[in-house]
Amino acid sequence: MQIKKTLFNVLVALVFSSSSVFADQKSGYLGDAYPKLKTETAASGDKVKRWLSPELLSGKYTAVMLKETAFFPEPKPTEQVSADLLNEIRAYADTALRRELDGVIDIVDEPGPNVLIFKPAITAASAQDEGLKAYELIPVAFVFSRVKKASGSRPKEAVLAMEWQVQDAESNEVIGAGIRAGVGSKLKAPDDQVTLENLKPLLDVWAKDARTFFKSSKAK
Repeated sequence: MQIKKTLFNVLVALVFSSSSVFADQKSGYLGDAYPKLKTETAASGDKVKRWLSPELLSGKYTAVMLKETAFFPEPKPTEQVSADLLNEIRAYADTALRRELDGVIDIVDEPGPNVLIFKPAITAASAQDEGLKAYELIPVAFVFSRVKKASGSRPKEAVLAMEWQVQDAESNEVIGAGIRAGVGSKLKAPDDQVTLENLKPLLDVWAKDARTFFKSSKAK
């Protein structure tokens, strides 16, 4: 029972950014922005950590440059998280974001006045469960939970974490940043490979939240 509680607490800490464990999962991608992050609620109702400067909230921005989702640091595929899957995740994250922002804010390819640069990254982190194996999120912020029982084990869950920053396209000044994490669908068996289908709903929610975010920051 103690093992089960410990692992459950680790997962909750990773998913809900108000917890101290989640707050410690910093990849370094956001540089000196981490101390500015505060726990807030996204449009979907999910807890996130973010910082938005008055400049970003001024309403002057009319367009956005979308940088390809990065991996930070560079991931190492595993038996359950293949290199192909990592590329699929990146491609789907970018496609979902463009789909949701279409018609909300102009998407441009060049910097200019009143243009934002959005730079997302799927990030690595680590967490350790007392009494069980240490689960390192080297394959880019996935945690696979395996609670052992007398009769066997329950399926694992995929947890994906992302960090992002927003820059002013003219000054390159960082004017917003954030971290979020979420749980995908359970695998049918503990040793099954993770697929994009396990994570699509999660990425769709994040893209919809981005839609609300950019809609509110766009110049009226």
